Amino acid sequence: ETTGVKPSIFRFPGGSINAYNEDVYKDIIQEMERRGFTYFDWNVASSDAAPNVTAKTITHNVISEVSIHSRSIVLFHDSHWETETVTALDGIIRNLKNSGYAFDRLTNKDKPLVFSHK
Repeated sequence: ETTGVKPSIFRFPGGSINAYNEDVYKDIIQEMERRGFTYFDWNVASSDAAPNVTAKTITHNVISEVSIHSRSIVLFHDSHWETETVTALDGIIRNLKNSGYAFDRLTNKDKPLVFSHK
């Protein structure tokens, strides 16, 4: 309501299947899709929410993982205490751009990257 844009994509907290929803994730996915949402998981974890993580570690995690995928969706967190994430971003973006990678936003027209479900 604040932005005037109705969301149509989302990320499950913890991913589409995790220890908290393993018994009901199929029902949740079905309901969210029924409501018109597209969900995305990720294939690169920056690990920026780990305790005492450094910008150097976040940068290494992202660059090394992106290089093994043809298409990457990187998980970052934007909490106010994730200061190392902000510090790491400039180096990550510069490194990946210099390596020929491009960046774009996700839309509901993109093919979702989702975890393998049982």
